[in-house]
Order: sequence, then C-alpha cells, then structure tokens
Amino acid sequence: MTLDQVEGRRWPISAGLRARYVITLVAVAAGVAQGFGRFSYAVMLPEMTRTYLHSYALAGSVGLANVGAYLLGTALVSFLATRVKSKSLVVWGLFLSTAGMTMNFMSHNVYLTMLSMAICGLGGSFIWVPTPGIAARSVEVRFSGLAMGLAGAGIGVLISISAELARVLHVFGGQLAWRLQWAIQAGFGLLVLVLVIAFLPKETGKPDLQRGSAKDLMRVPGWKSVTLAYTAYGLSYALFFTFFVAEIEHGSRISSSTASIDFGIIGFVSIFGGIVSGRLSDLFGRTLIMAGGFLFMVLSSLLVLIGGSVEAMVAAILFGVPMSGVANSVASFIGDDVPARSFSAVFGLVTLSFGVAQALATQLGGSLASVMGSFTGDFVISGFAALAGVGLSLSAGYYRKLSRLSISRTSSNNAW
Repeated sequence: MTLDQVEGRRWPISAGLRARYVITLVAVAAGVAQGFGRFSYAVMLPEMTRTYLHSYALAGSVGLANVGAYLLGTALVSFLATRVKSKSLVVWGLFLSTAGMTMNFMSHNVYLTMLSMAICGLGGSFIWVPTPGIAARSVEVRFSGLAMGLAGAGIGVLISISAELARVLHVFGGQLAWRLQWAIQAGFGLLVLVLVIAFLPKETGKPDLQRGSAKDLMRVPGWKSVTLAYTAYGLSYALFFTFFVAEIEHGSRISSSTASIDFGIIGFVSIFGGIVSGRLSDLFGRTLIMAGGFLFMVLSSLLVLIGGSVEAMVAAILFGVPMSGVANSVASFIGDDVPARSFSAVFGLVTLSFGVAQALATQLGGSLASVMGSFTGDFVISGFAALAGVGLSLSAGYYRKLSRLSISRTSSNNAW
C-alpha cells in the first residue's frame, strides 16, 4: 500500500508532482507539531521561567510532561500504525498540537501548563512517527533518504520562525510575549490542519493481507546498535537544545535577542542538514553520515562550554546539521530493511528509547541547573552522549556489512 495508490479521478496529476505536495504537506505538519508544539518551548523557556515558572527545576518538569507524553504517544502510535491510516494519525497529531498550544496561551495554572505541554507532546508523536514513511513511500526507493530529509525540513523552518517570533515579541515583555507566541503558533497550526484534511491523499484499497509488525525490527542488521545510537541522540540533543538559549544568556552573557537569533540558526541549518544528510546517506551509507552527525554534536557541546558569542553561533551552526541529519539517518537505516507496512510500527518502537532518553534529559537538565547554578553539567553529559553515538553508529554499520557479506556468500554458494 503506497501513497501512489490514490484515487485517479480525484488526483489526476503526475507521480512527481504528487510526491512534491505530499512531502510539502507532511513537512509543514511535522513542523507544526515539533518545531512549534514541542521545540519552541526552548526559546520561550527563559522568559517563561522569569515571569511564570520561577524555577528551572519546575521548567524541567514542564518539559518532562511534554517528553513523557511524547513517549507514551510513541508507544500508542507503534500499536495504531498497523491499524490506522497514516493520514488519520497526522490529522489527530495536528489537532492535539493545536489544542495544546491554544491551552498554553490561555493557561494561568502551572498544572494546566503541564497538561498543555503533554498534549503537544502527544501530538508530536502522532505526526513524527508516520511522517518519514509517508514521505519515503511517495518516491522511488533510491530517493527515500532524501524524501525523509525533506519531510523533516519543515521542523527546522518552523523552529527558525519560532525564534524570530520570540525576538520580535520580546518587546512586549513579561507573560504577554510568550503567550502571544503560543497563540500565533496555534493559529498557524489550525490552518495547516485544514489543509491536511483537504489535500493530503490517503491510502486506498484493501489493506495488506499480512499486517505489519514492530517485531520486524529484528530483521534489521545492527538493530541493537542503531537503537542505542538513537537513545544517545535523544539524551544529547534534548540537553543541548532545551538549555541552549538559557546557557548562552546566563553563561556567555548574550542578550535575549541574540540568543533567539542563535536558536533560529539551529532551526535554519537543520532545514538543509536533514536534506543533505539524507541524500549523502543514499550515496555513501547511513551509518557513516550518522557518525559524522554525532561528531558535530560533540563539537557543538564543547564550543558552548568554552563560551563566547562567536562560539555560540558556530555551535548553533554545527548542531543544526545533525539535529535533523541523525534522526533522518536512523529512519533511513531502518527503512532499508523493513517492509513498508511495518515502518511506522518499527520506527515507533525505536523512537521509544529516544523518548525515554529525552524524558530523563529534560528533568535531569533542569535539576542539575538548579543545584549547580549553571548548565555546565548538562552540556558535559550532552557531549559524552554524542561521543557514544559515534561509536554506536559505526557498530551498526559493521553489523550491516557483516550481514551483507553473509548474504553475498550464501548467494554465491547457491549459484555453484
């Protein structure tokens, strides 16, 4: 079952054009759920803490609600992916993300804010898990990595927009600045929801006789290594991304406006990071590009620890590449060896480990900052986690190479 199997009467267009608008729609949807619904919290974190939460430990708990719900949602989507059409998952994800952002705009109670962030986290999982598969099924197999990169590019675009919004709205000061941002983002989410319902084609025809299964993960050579690598990515990226703005404002004494620009740089670079990494992984292998992305993350953490405005900007540029590139490489690595019917379920299962690491990182990072009075410990852990990711990526590639050699030898023996 592929997205090419749409109703010809309703969609009388070429396969190439169909692939373009399908990828565009899921990219923007993913951007709303992740770039707005989840990641924009990082750029609003300092102002929300100063004017509303009054504690980075509590801010970490609010972030934990978001990541915890994302984790639960991922488990749920892994179950639903073989039973519910991908378009339905995306629609529900957009609805939840928009509702959560609307609640954040209106909330005057910390517990309600935690619930709002949890709803946003749930929406994020409903969209991100099926999105790479939707994109990959709309193109030829040899372009699957590129398609997945393009689908993730929407996240970077909307992260950049959220950073610019924060910079522009900062003039209002106080709670009004971040409340207006949540409202604007929710309004855009509602518009995208309408567009997806109206124009994103859904799979038609009878379901596959053999239902997909998350157990197909075991068919992926090096699945343990790549799962652990994605776990390391979740820990490293969550610590870096969540506390980047807060650290460079407090540790490097960078202004809120400049910190927002640096945060936007991460999102802007990630637009191209996923696309370029996806195409390079199509050409040179998934794990080599994955390992390179982790190395960039190590350097980014080191630069933030060194401190300084130039170092912060370079760290933002370096981190933007693997932010989308590593996730894309993991999704492409898995997609190479599992049936299309099982992709969402398998990727959802692997994303569970990523979500656990994110949840731990969010709470750990906020608590460490409150105890130590700085974010130094957060970025040290982030750097070491990324370093572990380099080794795990290469390990996954080693096991895949062994599997390919074994298959090749078996084919040669059978030929004789």
